[in-house]
Amino acid sequence: MAAPLLFCTAEEAKPVVYKVMDVKLQGVDESLFNLVESRAGPRDSDRPFKRALREDEPFEAAFIGASESDCQAWALDMQARHNFIEQDLIGILDKRSASDETLLIQFYSRGPGMEIGDQGVFPKETDKWHDFRINYRDADALTSSLQFGASEIVYPVYFGRKEELTDERGVFDVSRAEKICMGEES
Repeated sequence: MAAPLLFCTAEEAKPVVYKVMDVKLQGVDESLFNLVESRAGPRDSDRPFKRALREDEPFEAAFIGASESDCQAWALDMQARHNFIEQDLIGILDKRSASDETLLIQFYSRGPGMEIGDQGVFPKETDKWHDFRINYRDADALTSSLQFGASEIVYPVYFGRKEELTDERGVFDVSRAEKICMGEES
């Protein structure tokens, strides 16, 4: 099953990796993410990335000190070569993650956005990575909506109302976005 890549770019964020890797897919005992440990690429075809991490299990973090653009470029290169990597969606644990347990989710919009009625085109910018800094516990909801949600419902909320749904700390409110998508809130 394809999964988004998870990068750790700060030594102090390594403890948060265990927490993020504990976010499981519904009904599956594997993490939502593929943990990136090496710049060389996936280890082998049977278990290319770690999808589970015990509390005391050591792991490599070859992207310590890497920039967001380093992670993005690596992800685009690897996803073009391997079908077990979720397309255009990554998670990054950075220095900030160590202090507030947030996760930076990035979504890459390749082509022209989708015209959605009189609401406009979403996402507006193409060939661009879109950032969503979230509480790591909300990763499943956000990634599921972006990957599998009805674009005509999800995109106007996640891309069109992003500023409104982002608090003063820069954290996107996934719970509220989901309520809006489900019609429970406007």
